[in-house]
Amino acid sequence: MRYARWGLPFILVIAGFLSYANWIGVSLHAPVGAEAKGLLGDSFGVLNSLFSGLGFAGVVLTIWIQQGQIIRQEQERIDEVNERRSLFNLEAALEATEQARMLLSDANNDRRIWIEAGRLLGHAKVLGDGVTVDCHQRVLEANKLKYRSFFSDLLANKTAAFFYGVNEALDIDNAARASSAPARRGGVMSLSETRHLEEASIYRVWEAAQWPSDFEDSVGPIFTPAEADTLMFDAQGLREYLLHKELYYSVGGDLRVRRPVGANSERN
Repeated sequence: MRYARWGLPFILVIAGFLSYANWIGVSLHAPVGAEAKGLLGDSFGVLNSLFSGLGFAGVVLTIWIQQGQIIRQEQERIDEVNERRSLFNLEAALEATEQARMLLSDANNDRRIWIEAGRLLGHAKVLGDGVTVDCHQRVLEANKLKYRSFFSDLLANKTAAFFYGVNEALDIDNAARASSAPARRGGVMSLSETRHLEEASIYRVWEAAQWPSDFEDSVGPIFTPAEADTLMFDAQGLREYLLHKELYYSVGGDLRVRRPVGANSERN
């Protein structure tokens, strides 16, 4: 126990101080010319004070140790509560995101479904912000990888008509007209319908497809020169690729020199 090393010295110091104070008090109040038996009695009084001081110091130290234990137990309780809360937020965030994915898994452009999915993604974001435990955050980020790809593909290569909530083959003007065309519901003809996707719901999908600005790629480091040299025995093509990338880079189908040909390469 961390108090054990200095607990006994602490008790002795306190006890000694109290005993000394008591002895001083006895000496100051002792009558002049007191007999030897009186001094002997005073000496027993000093011993009594010593043991009393030890007992008092022991009580003080015990209270202090108990207080430290109470503080540690309270901190452990707080940490446990925070971990449970973080786990709940993790599970709820993943569940909400998965529900949104299922709603849009058929790549529909139904306004009501997109609104529901957008709301779910909004809840998922708030819940995800409440994931505070490091291992829980890593699990959340690992799952977000697959969801980012899904939501990104959902928005990619879509025509304007898709977001108007109508046939994707329509040009934008006709799509805009069709997005509010009258429709029959339950035997009743409405004068106008609202079919276009809400921008707020589109934004939630777009947001779920984004990488955070502070994202750190945890895939791993690149090859060191020494590691690349070992590839010449069992992966010559990979080594050739790494060396070639040091010299050239490709832009728009054109090969450009990264460094002058013949320059010393770290991996040569």
